[in-house]
Amino acid sequence: MPGIKLFRAAFYVPVVTSVSVVGIMWGWMYNEQGLINAVLQGLHVVNDPVGWLSDDRIALFSVMVVTLWRGLGWYMVLYLAALQAIPKDLEEAARLDGATRWQRFWRVTVPMLMPTILLCTVLSTLSAMKVLEEVLIMTKGGPVSSIVHGSLLRLRSGHPRIQLPARARGEPRRKRVLRRSRMAQLPLPAAPSPVARCPSTCAPRCITRC
Repeated sequence: MPGIKLFRAAFYVPVVTSVSVVGIMWGWMYNEQGLINAVLQGLHVVNDPVGWLSDDRIALFSVMVVTLWRGLGWYMVLYLAALQAIPKDLEEAARLDGATRWQRFWRVTVPMLMPTILLCTVLSTLSAMKVLEEVLIMTKGGPVSSIVHGSLLRLRSGHPRIQLPARARGEPRRKRVLRRSRMAQLPLPAAPSPVARCPSTCAPRCITRC
């Protein structure tokens, strides 16, 4: 089929695109003066702009569309590899037995794709449980905390308790130098005095000195 390689590459581009770029691009498209509302208003589908990310009833579904769009190319590669791995002999045998195209699909193709379907289901579930960057970039958990899920909740509750090094916290170099110089000027604790030991010939009742 002509152009199939270009079609596959276009589907796989979102997988290798940075999450920040994807979040900013879709945030602009979801804006009330963005591309999606402009197209819908131009087609007279809606009269007023839709708050895709500001309405708590549809904000979650809007972010779900973005995550689905990002992972669609990866799952397409898996399903395409599984389809190409199906033996042609099974299709020909089913066709010779008089099976229709619908029967060949349900009796041959789908059973051969079951391992890939299970793999994609597990991968998509795990990806949905750890979605974080898209939510932070596009909505920051809002509106009205409607998209606060497990990963974002763990970040908000655990981040204030994490004690990061000064360089990781972004502390200025001058402040670090001043803090180290103040620590260097602190008086050192006095060394403990050595404990006197009694010679072996001392009496057992001796405690500190002979």
